[in-house]
Amino acid sequence: MPAGPSGHVLLVAVKVTASLNLFASGSFQAVKGDNICISQSAVYSCNKQLTDTLYVPEPAFSLGASTENERVLEFAAMVGFLCVHGVVDYTHVTVKAPEDELAAFINRKGYHTINAQLMCDHCRRIMQVSATFAGRCHNAFIVQPSTFPPLFHPSRNVNEWLLPWLMTRLHNSTTPEPLRYNQCLGTTSTILEHTAALLIQRFRCMDGSGGSLQYAPHKACRIIVMCCMLQYIERIGWAEQQEESSSDAEELDEGAEEGG
Repeated sequence: MPAGPSGHVLLVAVKVTASLNLFASGSFQAVKGDNICISQSAVYSCNKQLTDTLYVPEPAFSLGASTENERVLEFAAMVGFLCVHGVVDYTHVTVKAPEDELAAFINRKGYHTINAQLMCDHCRRIMQVSATFAGRCHNAFIVQPSTFPPLFHPSRNVNEWLLPWLMTRLHNSTTPEPLRYNQCLGTTSTILEHTAALLIQRFRCMDGSGGSLQYAPHKACRIIVMCCMLQYIERIGWAEQQEESSSDAEELDEGAEEGG
């Protein structure tokens, strides 16, 4: 159990706050320990307890069956692509050089990373995350064992659903149709780029510009997944708040009409 400066067991609220501060700021544990008046080792233990309790290797976040048609309609309205349910892309998160399998984590730019697979919907809500692959792994290698197709078709596996229907960029194309397709695909893909940027902006521990995650890769993977889970919770809460605001506005309009 993590303990405070006087040796007392920390409250759950303090443990969660310590971990959230660490995720959000990206500062070293010693700095966060000074800010909330607990030791560096206590912050480490708080973070470990939280991630070990909530971590799921490849979480797929349920958005509800009612949103499936909404996703299709919204994606179609963007550029005309039909039957699109989500956007998939990959982002590299810088990590401390591991002691084992050092070369496996060196990406094509020459630094140590984890290649995280993200999937989001039209509202920038993360639907699935996989952060178990080293930076040297190619995107095509990661997508093969992916778990996200059952989000849309529970009775199908990746071999039946993903490969024939995954929309990818067309290379070496100069005719108008493929160029237009690539342009539309790029426009749709910016949704996930914005999602990843928002994720890194909110959780500075994933921002490589301030230094790498000072953890072994398997612990860094858990932190990445935790940040995505927190982002998902925030976006769901934002969507519910928007729905409530819309309902309140409609009620006010109806009341004004009746009063008039």
